[in-house]
Amino acid sequence: MKVSSLLLQYPDGKPLSTAQFDAASGKTQWKGWNSDGSPLGQADVSSTSLSPSSADNSSDPRLAPWKAQQESLEQQIGLSLPPEFNLLPK
Repeated sequence: MKVSSLLLQYPDGKPLSTAQFDAASGKTQWKGWNSDGSPLGQADVSSTSLSPSSADNSSDPRLAPWKAQQESLEQQIGLSLPPEFNLLPK
């Protein structure tokens, strides 16, 4: 069984986001926080919803905060996430 995990933190050590992908079930769980520690959002989705080309990706409101967070990180620091966590088009 393959499980991938990702933890991103703000410079002060507070969590920015956590994500876990379970290859056996094809499910990904994500939670994100704002810099003040307040919740940004959370999602529990199938891997097909995470495909950057998926129509579900752009219309799923659960994924909007996660996608916005990824876009911000990519623009600010050039961070690219592993494919199992990436919502952005390649």
